Amino acid sequence: MTASTSVTTPNEGEPRRASSKPLQQRVAEACEVVRSESAASRAGGRLTDKAVEAVIGAGLPWLLVATDLGGDGCGLEEYFGAIEDLTCADGSAGWTVMAASGGNGIASSSIPPAAAERILGPESRGIIVGAAAPTGKAVPTEGGYLMSGRWQFGSGASFATHFVAGCLQMDSDEQLVMKDGNPVLLMPIIPREEVVTHVNWDVVGLQATASWDYEFTDVFVPHDQIVDLTDPKTYRAEPTQRIGFLVRVWAGHTAVALGFAKRALGEVATITLSKTRVGYGKSVADSDIFKHEFAQRVMSYEAARAVIVKALVAAEEEAGLHGSVSAASHDRLRVSNAWVAQVSDEIVQWAYSWSGSVAVRRPSEIANVRDDSAVAATHLYVDRINLVEGASTLLTDWATKSSS
Repeated sequence: MTASTSVTTPNEGEPRRASSKPLQQRVAEACEVVRSESAASRAGGRLTDKAVEAVIGAGLPWLLVATDLGGDGCGLEEYFGAIEDLTCADGSAGWTVMAASGGNGIASSSIPPAAAERILGPESRGIIVGAAAPTGKAVPTEGGYLMSGRWQFGSGASFATHFVAGCLQMDSDEQLVMKDGNPVLLMPIIPREEVVTHVNWDVVGLQATASWDYEFTDVFVPHDQIVDLTDPKTYRAEPTQRIGFLVRVWAGHTAVALGFAKRALGEVATITLSKTRVGYGKSVADSDIFKHEFAQRVMSYEAARAVIVKALVAAEEEAGLHGSVSAASHDRLRVSNAWVAQVSDEIVQWAYSWSGSVAVRRPSEIANVRDDSAVAATHLYVDRINLVEGASTLLTDWATKSSS
């Protein structure tokens, strides 16, 4: 096992308190900083200290944390807009805040209030990142579990205070299996000092997300710092605290995807207004063919955004009325999530293709957006298989409509 990377987060050891400014203002101020720091962040393989200070100062890792814990307790539409705007400013900043706010949101709702206060409250203001992939083991012991394993994709690892990780509960040397044949999947929340990180994130896009591998061995985790993903509990009544793990994940990933599309449309509009090419009139943007295709892509962006926001708002309302999100709504969100990611990446690739030689000369913001979007589009949560897995509900809905 290699030694853990020593990382000093801004204002380490001091209480992190939420800003009193309106969220929209806080997001705008953070966007300005992370955009100005984006080149330095990419070069360093992690968000710069200045960028992290801006994100923390704006309270963005705690967007989904309950208000009594000092978070914003954001509704999904508001949360979506914040992540989209931050991604538009800098892809790695948007991605890492999406990861951290998602991790914090899960802890806010899914562990007992006393433990949530201990980790996330105003005096601690924890930042939780990590992966749910079940590559670890959980061995029962008195008062909790001994957890071990190694995971990839610890996005935000450079400034995290805690890590989560998917672990299979063990029964002796075998996986514990429920009556339906599925294993029991637990997700512990581990303090950073118990975790070994490996600085091995060398990629073509999202370079500054610090999505490092991490591991720990035989770490004791008490019951109140473990989320049971097989049978998740909800300890709070607010709708956004009852939407469940996957709805948060889909909200974040689609916001990131559309943030890339939004930035790409702005970049290509700026480039083509002043770019000349034989046969295109005064500028490339002056040509009918570009105008036609640009209008189509703008409408695709707006349509995709409307679809996912509508689905998220409906899921949140359902959680408020019934205490949870139905299987049918999950399926619709699963499909919407994958479709929006595909539409967004297509917009980015289209914008890059129209940027001509500007795109290939360093520094190139449109090339950075293309690379970031391409990496994000490989994620399991937006894979095209989600279109297949959610399609049955759509088929039933349309068959019912056609017969009525």
